[in-house]
Parts: sequence; structure tokens; C-alpha cells
Amino acid sequence: MESVMNQKSDLTTEPNIDTQCLILEMSGQTWHVPFDTLDYIPRVGENISVGAGKSGVVANVEYEFAPTRPPVALDREMPDKLSYARPVRIVVKA
Repeated sequence: MESVMNQKSDLTTEPNIDTQCLILEMSGQTWHVPFDTLDYIPRVGENISVGAGKSGVVANVEYEFAPTRPPVALDREMPDKLSYARPVRIVVKA
């Protein structure tokens, strides 16, 4: 899992980063892991291994119903009458 440490506290960029990344709050630092590097979307309450023998718990997952079609691979497998919801914020506390 790749990660990018949040160096800035710029209010114009931070909300954008938060809606594209899993947020890992660990040891007083905030790390952002891009959604597209995750193998799956974790569920609230799930334990996640964050490396070096540490683990965190998924504290929050927010979804938004997308007005557009899902990604191509998913669209091929989804029945036509289902709605697609994409993750917009995932918070893990370690």
C-alpha cells in the first residue's frame, strides 16, 4: 500500500485529498493512501494492518451515489438496475 504524508494544511487542497484517499491517523500524524491503490474498500470496525506490527480500526466510511456509470470493469459485472456508490472518505485510526 502506497502512502503520501500530508505536509500541507492548505484548506483549498486538503478537502480534495480527503475525498480521494483513505485517511490514516497514526501517532499524531495524518497519512493519505489513494483509493486506487487499495485492493478493496474497508468496512467500519474492520481492523487494518498498517505495518510494523501496528493495526488500526476503520472509524468512518462515507459514500456518495454517483450520477455516472461505475468504472468499466465493475460496470460489466453490475446488474443494470443497481446504483453505483463510490467512496468519498475513509478514516482509519491507529
